[in-house]
Amino acid sequence: MGLSIEGVKKNIEALAKQGNDLYIALSYHSTNDEQRKEIEETLKRNGKDLAQLPKFNTAYEVWYSEALLYIKKFIPDRVNDFSTLYKNEKRKEITAVNYTISDAIIGATIKYAGTLKASPLSAAPKLLQQVSILRSTVALVDSVIYSMNFTIRSELFDSELDAAAELLKSGFLRAAGAMCGVILEKHLAQVCMQHEISLKKKSPTISDYNDVLKDSSIIDLPTWRYLQMLGDLRNICCHDKNVEPTKEQANDLLTGTQKITKTVF
Repeated sequence: MGLSIEGVKKNIEALAKQGNDLYIALSYHSTNDEQRKEIEETLKRNGKDLAQLPKFNTAYEVWYSEALLYIKKFIPDRVNDFSTLYKNEKRKEITAVNYTISDAIIGATIKYAGTLKASPLSAAPKLLQQVSILRSTVALVDSVIYSMNFTIRSELFDSELDAAAELLKSGFLRAAGAMCGVILEKHLAQVCMQHEISLKKKSPTISDYNDVLKDSSIIDLPTWRYLQMLGDLRNICCHDKNVEPTKEQANDLLTGTQKITKTVF
């Protein structure tokens, strides 16, 4: 079963919203009375109150772990940026510059000559940066999940095509052809789905998918003609009881199906 693209996007958006609430909670409990009043008024204008905010010290760790999974999945090159905002394992001492969200959780403060230089409030912009990194994954969900689903389908099709090849080798030409036809049809249906192409026909055939993909400029004319030929071979193997498919025809259908599932997407 493929991953739900819209479902993943909704999860990320919900997680980003939780991150914003954590930012507000951290800011509220780390600032002065005047700024707290401003935060309360802002919450009230948005129809929320303090009781709806999460407890930063206990809720952040769970949020971070969930968000990190999405960062690893969709933008792995930003994992270090995201995690360093939480905790800097390489620093030798805490300074105002390298103060992190993990320092805010334990309430660490930095003073120089009696002047406060860093406190939990210093981590608030870093939490907002994490939320921003998380939100950036949404734009990549479609391409990454499609690639993942395509890989999964390819592996399944490879296994089924191996089985078709064994049937062909054993002389079961019609069975091998029928299996290839089903795989080809499934693949073209997925290609149409990926490109948000809908067909009016209740049970589309290879020919139907082939035509609509050409009309939508997803495939070129040579590929359309090649798919026409594969569709004809499939019909010989599955539907025409008056003509027995040859081993060459069944083999052409097998190799053609292998080619299309690897080149048309």
